[in-house]
Amino acid sequence: MNSEYLIIDCPKNFDNRADEIKRSIEVYLRSNVIRNLVKLFNEDVPQNRSLIELSKWLVDFSEVWDFRKKQKSALDKKTGEFARWLVNDDTSWSDEKRNLILESARIMGLIDEVKPKEDEYDYFLVLGGARYTCHMRPKLAAEFIYNQGFMPKKVVLLATSRPVSDSERIATDTYAPEAETEFDLILAGARKVFELGNLYKNDKYDDANKNKSWNTIEYSQNGNTPEVLAISAPSSDPEQRRANSADTYEFFLNNYKVDKGSKILLLTSQIYVPYQHMEAIRTIAFKYDVYVETVGIPPRWTGVLPGMRNPVHYLQEIRATLVSIDRFLKEYKF
Repeated sequence: MNSEYLIIDCPKNFDNRADEIKRSIEVYLRSNVIRNLVKLFNEDVPQNRSLIELSKWLVDFSEVWDFRKKQKSALDKKTGEFARWLVNDDTSWSDEKRNLILESARIMGLIDEVKPKEDEYDYFLVLGGARYTCHMRPKLAAEFIYNQGFMPKKVVLLATSRPVSDSERIATDTYAPEAETEFDLILAGARKVFELGNLYKNDKYDDANKNKSWNTIEYSQNGNTPEVLAISAPSSDPEQRRANSADTYEFFLNNYKVDKGSKILLLTSQIYVPYQHMEAIRTIAFKYDVYVETVGIPPRWTGVLPGMRNPVHYLQEIRATLVSIDRFLKEYKF
């Protein structure tokens, strides 16, 4: 557990990782931060439950924080999905309640910039997303490489074939006006910040069910720019949904030789760091014996942009982290 923030770290010790993560999760779920957040909504966290029982209780309770599903305005008509950026903070929070939620979010790692801990990483995994993120996250990777001296073996851009929503066009048109999918967005964002060489490999598979399709584009190393690999991954449950972040992680690890013990730096937006990090621990750190660290876009970069910095947004992502923890505990039978 991080000493300054309530964050579940990925253990470097590969021998007893399960025990270390279990202890870290126990501290997290039984923390005063979680307890005080629950009390704000007129409930008390049961202290006499087993870890798996407590996790389930918190996931069930946190449905009250699932504002995407509670607000009809969050439904994007084009994709038929609930979009985080369409959630409105229309709740009349008292100052005391708002401040406690925001301070809890800060302690839980959803607000402050956290810099990479290691001196070097084998891979940068840059996550795709909506609106400005497919420009800002590659920009963060470029900042680490060109201005801070990091030189990973490969920069991996992870995206999906999700259609660009009409509601995000005002943002995406500033850097990728021709983009049709999230994969197009992250390619456009990468081209703006990286000195890319010539395209030397493009593999793809098209299926009538778009959730099964995949696409990879690989650029050779060019000067100070390492190899750049862009992946649009297929879904692991194609009959039910499109690919999610976990699918993109696993597609990369399953299809490219990544040595055990490799150090991976995951790049996302700060509000998503706890959730994306927990998903990476669950899906790839354990299965492939790699070390994963997660960092987000510095808040100073997004200060002038419309963001998600209200209590409803932070509570939504705290719930997402709880759901990921619960998946981990069930999957590894803790």
